[in-house]
Amino acid sequence: MGLCRNTFAASCSALQLIGNQNVLASLQHCHDALHQAHRGLQTLAEARQGEAKPLNLCNAVNEALHQAMDSNDKALVFGEDVAFGGVFRCTVGLLERFGRRVFNTPLAEQGIVGFGIGLASQGYTAIAEIQFADYIYPAFDQLVNEAAKYRYRSGGDFTAGGLTVRTPYGGCPGMARVWQFVATTFRAAAGAAISSTPDTPGLAIVTSSP
Repeated sequence: MGLCRNTFAASCSALQLIGNQNVLASLQHCHDALHQAHRGLQTLAEARQGEAKPLNLCNAVNEALHQAMDSNDKALVFGEDVAFGGVFRCTVGLLERFGRRVFNTPLAEQGIVGFGIGLASQGYTAIAEIQFADYIYPAFDQLVNEAAKYRYRSGGDFTAGGLTVRTPYGGCPGMARVWQFVATTFRAAAGAAISSTPDTPGLAIVTSSP
């Protein structure tokens, strides 16, 4: 677990599904937003405490989740073991601060993502965690055939744009099933596009097309 925690800073992947009429513009926006967020989170401690404090990616994710929950009363965080802080401690402090808006789920990735799609279609900001990227495959159909095409299939009446799926990869080298990079799998998915920035290695955005 110590090895996992130490390597997580360079090994995190997020899959965010956003309904947007202009995919290219959306991707550029995501690219710029990730760059700005990375810079901003590095100086967050300076703004709060008066002196700079470096943040690794795990701490940055935790800060971002706190900010998202603070600014949006309809934001929910859920997944396997997120209530106690998660295996990589990215959700530490959320349960204590936001109560019932943070909750554990059964070990069922397909159900986690399907539940998130339902929440997003009803106007919630659904932030789901898949504990390890290798475990996302049971939810593959939900992501590429449901979430990525939700707006198109409903003729624009509904969207899964409020759904974010965050999952770490590469944290435990040498182990057979909890280190693979899976984001490229989604590049071939019709209705989805991927963007990332050099400042956030391993952080990918999957945007649903109209």
